[in-house]
Amino acid sequence: MLILSNIIALVLVLWAMILLVIVAKKIGGHVGKVFKLLVLGIFFSIFIHAIIELLGYLGFIDEKQLLFIMGVLLSLGGIFFISAGIFAGKKLKI
Repeated sequence: MLILSNIIALVLVLWAMILLVIVAKKIGGHVGKVFKLLVLGIFFSIFIHAIIELLGYLGFIDEKQLLFIMGVLLSLGGIFFISAGIFAGKKLKI
């Protein structure tokens, strides 16, 4: 059952990520770029998390590696959030 739930999560998150990136491109400009960075910060990390968790469940990755990878994913998401904030702040002259 865990395999099925991870596969469903992968499909849904990928779908959401694609739709929101399309929306960001349609918005365009500065706001679109900030929105795209926020989408990447949230959904890309969740997508990779689901892949890694599935690989761990299938025995391809051990638990110690999972903990390290999750830390990296949280950091990556944080970098995208900070980038979005800096990018938005430059436009707003904060």
